[in-house]
Amino acid sequence: MEHVLKALKKESEAKMKCWSNDNDDSYSSDVSYVGNKQQPGNLTAQEKKCVQALPDCLRMMIGFVVDGDHKLCYCPCSRQNEKWRKQHGLEHLIDQDVVCSLFTVCKPMVLMSHLKKVGGVYEDKESRKMKQVPMLCKFHYGANIFLRELYKNYNGGEIGSSKLRLCALLFETNVILFDSQIFHVDGIGHKAFYSLNDDNYKKAECAEQMLTLKKINSILYNKNKRLESEMKKLGIEKKERPNLSANEMKEWNDSINCYFSSLRNIVNNGTALEPIMRPIVISVKRDPTGRNGFLLQPFLNALYDNKRKESMFTAQDFEICHKVLFGDIPTPDEIEELKENKRDGKKPSKMEMFNISIAVISKWNVIFNKTESYGTSKAAKQQKEWDTAVDEGGPSRQFFSDVWKQLHTLTVPLLNGKVQIFYHDFALRQEHGNPLELIPHCDDALQKQIMDIIEKEFHEKETPEIDALVEQAMTRINLYARAIGRMLLHSFIHGYPVSSGVMTPFFMNLILRGIIPGDPRYDRGDIVKHIDGILCKSAEYVCLSYKLEDGTVDKNGNAWTADTIFSEWITDEFIRTRSHVLGALIDGMSLDGKRDASDKVEEGSQLSMVLRHIPLEAISKILFARPSLTYEDVEEALEPVYGKLPLDEEGEPIWEGGDDSLAIIISEQQLFFEKEFLSYIKDKAERDSTFLSKFVECCTASSCLPYVVTGNPFQIKVEFNLCIDPE
Repeated sequence: MEHVLKALKKESEAKMKCWSNDNDDSYSSDVSYVGNKQQPGNLTAQEKKCVQALPDCLRMMIGFVVDGDHKLCYCPCSRQNEKWRKQHGLEHLIDQDVVCSLFTVCKPMVLMSHLKKVGGVYEDKESRKMKQVPMLCKFHYGANIFLRELYKNYNGGEIGSSKLRLCALLFETNVILFDSQIFHVDGIGHKAFYSLNDDNYKKAECAEQMLTLKKINSILYNKNKRLESEMKKLGIEKKERPNLSANEMKEWNDSINCYFSSLRNIVNNGTALEPIMRPIVISVKRDPTGRNGFLLQPFLNALYDNKRKESMFTAQDFEICHKVLFGDIPTPDEIEELKENKRDGKKPSKMEMFNISIAVISKWNVIFNKTESYGTSKAAKQQKEWDTAVDEGGPSRQFFSDVWKQLHTLTVPLLNGKVQIFYHDFALRQEHGNPLELIPHCDDALQKQIMDIIEKEFHEKETPEIDALVEQAMTRINLYARAIGRMLLHSFIHGYPVSSGVMTPFFMNLILRGIIPGDPRYDRGDIVKHIDGILCKSAEYVCLSYKLEDGTVDKNGNAWTADTIFSEWITDEFIRTRSHVLGALIDGMSLDGKRDASDKVEEGSQLSMVLRHIPLEAISKILFARPSLTYEDVEEALEPVYGKLPLDEEGEPIWEGGDDSLAIIISEQQLFFEKEFLSYIKDKAERDSTFLSKFVECCTASSCLPYVVTGNPFQIKVEFNLCIDPE
């Protein structure tokens, strides 16, 4: 802080001399000030108080300590930092004299540019001459100097207090923090201090990436050592299993595709009830922010609450969609009863005869609608038709991609609160810096969330309807999870990419294979790896071996042993305690009329009858896609097509130039692809951690790439088209 105060005093004195010799106010028109402009000399006690409060302004600094280039910073003079100013008694000084123009969240580089422009003390090129800009705002200039001093050795040495590291954990889930006690290297400073074309920016960015890699390697190393120690305590021998061969993967892939193909083939044949005569319409509103194709939460809320006016459905399509996602599939006995009623002339309603099983299997027609009204004129109707994409796979992929990305935020509304259904695997989140692999909340955790909301709403008042509120919330959780299960099943059947982040390997084994700990096909070493991070929500604690020493006993009154831990305790602790959400997911992925699978979650879904004998490695690569992408993954998927010529009516290429000119054009296209296009992709990927997923989503409508399992890599064709007429 002494460095900041000295810099402020120095610039204040320099500015006083400047103002005494020059009354130029050219820099005062578009900026704000702290204190009195006419008395810029030494800092007042209040101004010193402002500067000394900067280390506690976490919303200003959070973006500097979070891995990646995220919008997390706020100017200390913005409205979002009003609470911090009140805590330090600064509201009168700052709020009266400063109306900050930067009132939105921004990246560190944008914040530094703002502090520099509003604070002053820099060289400005004006009329081809370099002009020294004096200090314009003491507080913005002080904040600029403070951040530069705090992060002058960023990516090496000490980068800040433990308080800053704690604030990163509190504000953001996908953080990788750089612990100066582990890595001691010379830092060049934070990249936000430099312009994009500055060599120092590239050096700072390279240093940041290197330390990120070191941190990840350190986490992986510590995890492996911890797991090795865990398996040793539990008496598990480390086994090296060879990866499945290409022929084996092809065999399992063909088996799974054959099963799903048989399901698709029965759609046109009909079953016990009425066949589906047309595609199921899933009509959603486009996300106005553009972050997703649509918003999952309001979509499910409107369906559940029967608020068709808040959706984009017709009345019939709304009722059908509600039935498909939330409805009960009739049991065989109920089907026979309906058929008997029909034979007796009782004529069940269309919705009673609606075949949910066939609807889940059949094609869905996903429509993304704009929120604005088109009107009723002929031109408006034509415009709406042009704006609506025909679902030949793209809109459906986009729909499901949006679902998987938003599952971690899915909640059930209750009174004035929300009940969260899933949480992230903590261990994997630290490894990859991204929220990966969702885990259903325990039944007790769901109940606690519900009771906390009820108690907060009613305080100490009597709540005679408390049981009804709990039942209402649990029923809604059940139906939301069932809907997700049916979306998963539909995606598997039709080959839409499903991010592997949706399901941990532990729950893949349970839901898709019906295999639980204690089954000889489930290796104990794999179990230890699969449940790591689920129980304790921390990568720093052991999960299982402590049961050998915690003094508790099994159901027979005996001390826990490795055998009973794997055969009894893990199933009780990790599966049966989550039976509500797991049972609903299993129910949604079963077409045999299961209503409540919570009492028999160990059996898995109906798919387990087919997938039980297929290795988990094959299932995870055939049914799921990679949730995180590297530049190499995308580069491998890109397949350039050079010199694409238009065709005449007979299918012959149309080209008036000679072969030499065509060869020159193709060579230029090849040079552009290999030098310019790929370099651009790589550069953007290095600067923006979300770019690759956005790029892939733009090309394929899905933000993840499928695994290559049959030797035919997934391709994104980059076509260089020589058609004169784009149509």
